[in-house]
Amino acid sequence: MTTAMTGHQVHPGVGKTLSGDDTVELKPECFAKAAGVKNIRVVDPYDLKLLEQVLRQELERNELSVVVCRRICVLLEKLDKNNVVAIEQGKCNKCGVCIRFGCPAIQLRDGSYTINELLCTGCDVCAAVCKKVRY
Repeated sequence: MTTAMTGHQVHPGVGKTLSGDDTVELKPECFAKAAGVKNIRVVDPYDLKLLEQVLRQELERNELSVVVCRRICVLLEKLDKNNVVAIEQGKCNKCGVCIRFGCPAIQLRDGSYTINELLCTGCDVCAAVCKKVRY
């Protein structure tokens, strides 16, 4: 619920002005509904199975769909930093799926995939992507 790319400022979707005053909350799904879109879904992008299911369903439609991905910014969310994740090197088959999904904490170093603990936010999405990730 922020504009993360520019420093986590609020925006019209959070119901606050830049000065912190309450205002109307503007949501993309409301604009889509007002424009006549019938197929509108709001999903948590960290629920990868549901996200994939929803995207497949909506792509199969022969009419316009809007999928809104909504989740609190991981940098603002209070995550349990004690949940340190690692890639089990003995089980890793070096397929590269973990690095392709785009997490900046996953790195390829000296031929092995690793998780940089300084960059890891503890979101656990990597564990959903690869079963070789453990706590």
